[in-house]
Amino acid sequence: MVREKVLEMLAGSELRWRYSGLAQTLTPPAVGRLAEIDVTTLAVVGDIDMPDILEIVDLIVAQVPGARRVVIPDVAHMVNMEKPQEFNTHLTEFLAGLH
Repeated sequence: MVREKVLEMLAGSELRWRYSGLAQTLTPPAVGRLAEIDVTTLAVVGDIDMPDILEIVDLIVAQVPGARRVVIPDVAHMVNMEKPQEFNTHLTEFLAGLH
């Protein structure tokens, strides 16, 4: 069911992004400016996501001041679709802790 929904959501998305004019090159690149983020940050990732995504989450948690990570087991990239109740529990707890 998740696979079908993702395929539906992605249908035609490459063409929309390629021609939408949304792509921007930032100088300096955003990856070098993560320490400037000054909002409470929660990074939610599935433990079987792609290695590149897991590395990106590690980088965010390491460089964004106070960032927290939640790793949800047995899911990949669509955490909120694969385990919606667990995702919602973590998100609700995170939001409840904001001032």
